[in-house]
Amino acid sequence: MAYPLNLRLIKYSTMRTILLKQVRFILFLLFIPLISSAQPLYVQTRPVMPPVYMTEVNMKGYILVEEEWQPEDGQYRYTGCRWIKMRKGYAWKPGYWKRHPKHGERWVSGRWINGKPKNG
Repeated sequence: MAYPLNLRLIKYSTMRTILLKQVRFILFLLFIPLISSAQPLYVQTRPVMPPVYMTEVNMKGYILVEEEWQPEDGQYRYTGCRWIKMRKGYAWKPGYWKRHPKHGERWVSGRWINGKPKNG
């Protein structure tokens, strides 16, 4: 059955509108986790680092990450005291607590930086 030209244009326009709305909705759903995870977690009191018992171990090609925290379910979970493989040409910058005057404190994760670590 041959449709008149006007009816074909209306069908195409309607299908295109529906498809664009679906694509926008899918993109919106994909970006929700990015928006929600972009907010840093602040705490009024730093969590206490659990006692760590380690023997003197020198693992060649690895460094010890002593203190590290990961935000989880509205609080910080201790994930430190682990060995990580060194990366050639990079130095490990340890994580630290950063104070915000109104919100409290948040953990800034350790990371690899290009070059040698600075003293002090």
